[in-house]
Parts: sequence; structure tokens; C-alpha cells
Amino acid sequence: MLFFTVQLLFSAKLFSLSPPPPKKSSTREREYLRLSEVKAMIGAAKKVGRHGVRDSAIILLMFRHGLRTAELVALKWVQIDLVGGYIEVHRVKNGHDTIHPLRSPELRALRALQRDYPETQYVFVSERKAPLSTRSIRHISRQSRRVSWYSLSGSSPSTASCVWLLFSSEGT
Repeated sequence: MLFFTVQLLFSAKLFSLSPPPPKKSSTREREYLRLSEVKAMIGAAKKVGRHGVRDSAIILLMFRHGLRTAELVALKWVQIDLVGGYIEVHRVKNGHDTIHPLRSPELRALRALQRDYPETQYVFVSERKAPLSTRSIRHISRQSRRVSWYSLSGSSPSTASCVWLLFSSEGT
């Protein structure tokens, strides 16, 4: 195999024509959640913490629309039309901005959020009316996933926490 290294005129950068490194194979069986697992996470999010409506709406919207945490944190009420039933999704990482329809569970969750947190610019806010951080979104997701493992496994917390530790050590 032949590799070339080229230096352009008036440039300190070296450009290599070698192939990119191989991708790592995943150690997990699947890279997605099933509907039953997401429903368990939504139910767990309603029970954990003081903001059950907000936390369950976060998981519901992330699942239904494939939102990243940065897209969810930046979501404003201007982007949501509750009467028309759609949401404008502004993608990050060079994605295409799209308009998604909202179904009735999402509309109910968003209306409840609007009742609980009136007069806020952002959809998902903290108790201090500031937008949530991506770190807090990941924490909410992790907590609800941990609690949902208890309900899905149907076992005692000690066994389920062992399953959770095994699952989390695989890189999720």
C-alpha cells in the first residue's frame, strides 16, 4: 500500500493521502430504544424529581423527533404552533431545518408545560426561568433511564442497579 504526503506551497500543513482510520465496532447489540423502553422512561420521568411534566415532555420530544440535547435546549415557544400542531426543528451539526407535525400526547405535554411555565421564551426552563443546559438534559435522561430499568426488569433495586451498572459501563 502506497501513502503520499503532500505539502502545498506557502502552507505549513501537510496533507496525507492515507485512508481514514477504521471505525470502531459497537459492543452493544442495538443502538436504539424500543417503544416499551421509551414509555417506561417517560413514566419514570414523571415520578422522579419535582418537574415530572417537563422531564417527561423532554424524553417524549427527543424520542419522537430525534432531537439532540442542543436542539432541545434551544427550542423556543416561537417555533411551536399548538393550534396548527407543528414544531419547527432547527438542526445543529449541518442538519436541515424541518417542520414536524405534533401528535396529541406531545400537544398535551406542551400545553401543560405552557401552563406550568408561563411567560418564558424557551420551552424547557429551570426553576429560575433560565433555559436548561445540555448537562441537565443528559442528567434527566440518565435518571429516568435508571428508574425505568427497575420497572422493566421487575426485580429488586439491587439486581436492577447491577444491570444498570453493566449497561452504563458499555458506553451509553
